[in-house]
Amino acid sequence: MITAALIAAVFFSHIYFPSEEIEVSAAYKEFSASSEKVSELKENILDLSNRLALGVISKDEFVTEYGILNNQLNVASKNKEINAENYNRIREENKVVGFSSRHKFIWCFSIGFVIFTLAIDIMISSVVIKDVLLRRGKFLLGLAGGTIGGYFITWVFYPANDLPFWMYTVIMVLVGLLASLSAYFIGSLESRERLKEMIRYLTNVVFVDAKKQSKDELKYINDISKPTRDYLYEQSQK
Repeated sequence: MITAALIAAVFFSHIYFPSEEIEVSAAYKEFSASSEKVSELKENILDLSNRLALGVISKDEFVTEYGILNNQLNVASKNKEINAENYNRIREENKVVGFSSRHKFIWCFSIGFVIFTLAIDIMISSVVIKDVLLRRGKFLLGLAGGTIGGYFITWVFYPANDLPFWMYTVIMVLVGLLASLSAYFIGSLESRERLKEMIRYLTNVVFVDAKKQSKDELKYINDISKPTRDYLYEQSQK
């Protein structure tokens, strides 16, 4: 119950944070507005040039309007540069371990945390399993999951954009090995269960069907049935 509650709390905690930080969003709106203003003025200048080419306006009118638009464009371009620098600065200040927002950081971290926590829970629960093969198989399965979860958490806190390629290779080989060993032990358990089923079937044949066909039932029990039963019981316990 504690593990389930902890996983749920961490996994869904990102919903309480905005997908983009408020300061970053506000700065981006200012930068976007200034960019649109620059684009609008450039389009107006282009339209003005087309009107001159078509003879809609005179050269003097063009010069006058162009001077006004060009001054406005210079001011808008400077505002765009200022807003761009402000946006980039605020965006960097609000980053959380390389992620653009707390929302994205918690979301990515929670994925690795859930996988790692479930893997640890599987490993701990495997300790109380009496069957050796099942205990080993479940423990190795949890270890493989823990490796994946730990790797994901490492990626979240890694300072660079991505982990080195050699680390991917090492983890893939390690997880593959652990998963293969887990499958081997669990598969061996299934084989042993099939063997026990065969033993139970043979026991039924020897102790029930064959005894009915025996002429001397007591001799059959002492010489064949009981020794066979004891032997099969010893083998099934190994």
